[in-house]
Amino acid sequence: MLGHLLRKEILDHILSLRFLILTVLGAGIIALSLYSGYGYYRDSLADHRLSETLTESHRAYLIEANDMGTAGDVGYPTSKPPTAMSIFVRGIEPTLGRTGYIAYQHARRLKFSPVAEEPTLGIFPFLDLDSVVKMVLSLFALLLTYDAINGEKERGTLRLLSSFPIARVQVIVAKIFGALIPTAFSFGVPLVAGIGIVLMLPDVQFRGPELTRLAWIVVGFALYLTVFICAGIFASSLVYREATSFVILLFFWVVVVAIVPRLSLIAADVIRPAPSQQQLQANLRAMSRENTRTRFKQQIEWENDYQQRMGEPWYRSPEGREARQEMRLRVRDAMRKKAQPETARLEEAFENQYNARFDLAMLIARMSPKFALDQMTIKLAGTGIGRHKRYLNAFDDTRDAHGAWYWKELNQDQLSKANPKKYGKYQIDYTAVPRVVYRDVWPDTDLQAGIVNLGLLALWCVLCFVGAHVSMLRYDLR
Repeated sequence: MLGHLLRKEILDHILSLRFLILTVLGAGIIALSLYSGYGYYRDSLADHRLSETLTESHRAYLIEANDMGTAGDVGYPTSKPPTAMSIFVRGIEPTLGRTGYIAYQHARRLKFSPVAEEPTLGIFPFLDLDSVVKMVLSLFALLLTYDAINGEKERGTLRLLSSFPIARVQVIVAKIFGALIPTAFSFGVPLVAGIGIVLMLPDVQFRGPELTRLAWIVVGFALYLTVFICAGIFASSLVYREATSFVILLFFWVVVVAIVPRLSLIAADVIRPAPSQQQLQANLRAMSRENTRTRFKQQIEWENDYQQRMGEPWYRSPEGREARQEMRLRVRDAMRKKAQPETARLEEAFENQYNARFDLAMLIARMSPKFALDQMTIKLAGTGIGRHKRYLNAFDDTRDAHGAWYWKELNQDQLSKANPKKYGKYQIDYTAVPRVVYRDVWPDTDLQAGIVNLGLLALWCVLCFVGAHVSMLRYDLR
């Protein structure tokens, strides 16, 4: 009997005008999202290659011009490479910086995000496959199921169904799979075909880990749509009128998709407020200014003491210039060692407060299936904070290595100029300027976090199914 019910439900959907319209619209918007995603990745890749070309030109200029000041103060730019997974899941990648400068005076962060470089992008919403599933296809799933039970009651077919010896749980199962199978076929076929075409396009190179993660993302999409199919049948079994169940589902969609994720951050700001990044940078700059004043004061005291002891200013003799340079190195190293614990304390306090606020917001937002899918797809696609931090770690390591190279070369050059008879002429080695070396690594922790969020989506399915079953037990089929 279950097989007959399932066949009936599938035929009812695929022969309806509503299903035909939704299928055509869904296939069209899936194709458009994949085209838009590939265009975004292609443009990002072209910008990255142009940036790398300019970086090599700048490094060549440093070698040719022998410009130590530019090497230390300005440095050279480096660009974060885009990931091909952004074709399908844009995530927060457009808002993250992608260019940084390898120089000791520049901040340890990446700047020039796509949205910052082109603010008009903020006016137009991003259209990627992830957004289409979360915002559009979820609504399609509700439109297919909002009248699954009460619609048949209004048409009188539910009374006929009640005359057969069939369990009500079988009716729920048939309704769910009767909507899920046509949905998977109508949206899954153009989705798989579109992904296959994208993977054959130029510049799109996927390895085994990327393909595995993409497969998990597709599974997440399917489970997310199942949540809304189950929710539609649940609402349809709660009330006896189609219009009422439609309003209930529209309210449910707005709450779990739009309100809960935003409300979680507002609640976390109230319960566990945290300082902004600007406040942290202001505190670090204030500490740096104080250390600079202290260093200059010590230098002036040393110069006065040297003149009293030697009877002449330090700059009158090679020994005095050498002694002053060595004093500057000692003071600078001492101030850096003194500043490191205080800097670490300020950054640790900021991280603790920020993480406490972020964790609370995450906990509240997990009540939304959209947020669970967000966390899964962004982590698996590498278009969130995780990959950004991994590149930033490589950037920081190179920046530290550049600082060590710069001070070593500068000190040798200054000592050579201060006492050329003792040290001789020194040639700065610009070919040893460090380069950023970064290779995409896909941590297993991201995959584990994705599976956890898949579990949350499965829990939503179970809750909606149980709710629909309980409602169906008390539903008047006549």
